[in-house]
Amino acid sequence: MDASQLMVWLVVALVAAGVVVAVVLAVRRHRWIQSLKERGWRFVDNPKLESVLTLSCPPFGQGFRRDVDDQVLGEAGPARTPFQVVEYRSEHGSHRVAALRLPLPLPELHVSSGPSPRVGVAAAPHPHPRWQVRTDDPAFADTVLRAAAGPLEALAALGPVDLSVDGQDLVALGVPREADELAPLLEALAAVVASLPPQELERFRQPDPEHRFRFYRRPDWVFHGDRDDMLSRVRHTRGGFGHQAEQVVTGTGQGLPFIALRHRWKTQRTVVESDGKGGTRTRTVTDHHSEDLFEMTLPAPWPLLGVGGGGWFRPGEKVELEWEQFNDRFPVRSTHPRFAYDVLHPRQMEYLMAAAPPAFEVDGTVLRVSSQHDSEWLWRTVDVLTGFLARVPGWVWKNVGAAEPPPFTRAELG
Repeated sequence: MDASQLMVWLVVALVAAGVVVAVVLAVRRHRWIQSLKERGWRFVDNPKLESVLTLSCPPFGQGFRRDVDDQVLGEAGPARTPFQVVEYRSEHGSHRVAALRLPLPLPELHVSSGPSPRVGVAAAPHPHPRWQVRTDDPAFADTVLRAAAGPLEALAALGPVDLSVDGQDLVALGVPREADELAPLLEALAAVVASLPPQELERFRQPDPEHRFRFYRRPDWVFHGDRDDMLSRVRHTRGGFGHQAEQVVTGTGQGLPFIALRHRWKTQRTVVESDGKGGTRTRTVTDHHSEDLFEMTLPAPWPLLGVGGGGWFRPGEKVELEWEQFNDRFPVRSTHPRFAYDVLHPRQMEYLMAAAPPAFEVDGTVLRVSSQHDSEWLWRTVDVLTGFLARVPGWVWKNVGAAEPPPFTRAELG
């Protein structure tokens, strides 16, 4: 057998092996789906993201790319509590999640048996002798934990506990895939739901959760998706062609409106290369570019002020402040150095050194940031920048034309 025949047989063997693997996986999936249906549950092969849009606590409410798969629908427990189980994915990870309907919408609460909370949870720690608890409403947490003490212990007997109250759902992370393991877990979760007294919880009732693409703890943020028409609202690179605005987000921080997006565009160039015969030929190459943009609108215009970033050709004069370490970390330039000194007072510099914001520039009423287009980065950056603006003295705002100090200004920090 020569080398060419050997290669043919090798290709045939690889194709056959691939077919066998595909058949085995297909059979396994079919049997798995049948095991779910035998329990009276409904399986949805291609569920829509809309099925989880009322959920906003981590792992939900994070990222711009979100997807659900392998949805299981049914009822559990004597009260026939509705549930869904989904494979949920975003750029922040993948989780198998169960969500059971609660009798009424309730405050955020996280209860786990592990040493640390879910990634991204911002609720405050609440001391408890048995569980790791996070909540901003201790009275609500105590009411739930007291009522559900027994069912929670029964749930813990099945494995690690990682629960959250998210709007009108009790959400469990890390649920098993196989029906024989999933069924007792769903019954245990339904027992937790059944133990919660609606009349006692009525005083904690929250508004019904909105059914839209939401961000954790940012109810006024709006995700617009891909909106090329919104590119005109920000300063962006103008050259080239095929300009697109992706993953557009608008919202506010301390009442100040912002817009964030990823801008993509193309350019073309001509390349001259050898034709291999002693001559040359030309061809057109298309290059793809992107930039992440963030702009926040201020209530009054500022002289140009740049904090952080480098470059010899940045506008404005270089400003040397009295703290050398700050100057090294955050090079400052301004068209009005006296204004820079007024804004970057000692307590402001201490704040920026601790908060470590990205480089930013204020020009007129627009604050621009050297951006990274990620929801968690956006969350932190909005908080850090509004903290910076809150530390600008009220008299500075009046000097630049504000009728009165903005409501977010905190005199004790300036």
